[in-house]
Amino acid sequence: MIDAPPTPAACLADRLGRRLDAMHGRDRISAEFHRLAIDVVGRAEHDELDPAAKALLHRAMERAIFRTETDIADRFIHEPADALAETPDDLFDRLARAELRRDMGLD
Repeated sequence: MIDAPPTPAACLADRLGRRLDAMHGRDRISAEFHRLAIDVVGRAEHDELDPAAKALLHRAMERAIFRTETDIADRFIHEPADALAETPDDLFDRLARAELRRDMGLD
C-alpha cells in the first residue's frame, strides 16, 4: 500500500514543532507553568507541611503541569497549522525560506 503524501496541515505542524523545539519552547512553557503553580498553590515554609504532604503536593502539581504543558504545546502547534492549511503555497515557500535563513544564522 502506498502512503498518501502528508497534508499541508501536517507539514506545517511538523515545521512549527521543529521551531518550537529549536526555541526550547516546551522547556519555556514548563518553566512558566512551574512558576504559576507556585503562585497558585502558594509557597509553604519548610516546616508547614510534613514530608508526606510535601511529596503529595509535589506529585499532584507535576502531574497537572505535565498534562497541561503537553496539551498546550500540541495545541500551539496544531491550531495554527490547521488554520493555515488552506493558505496559498507561497506562504509555505516563504516559511521554508525563513526557516532556512534562521538555520543558516542569517536571521
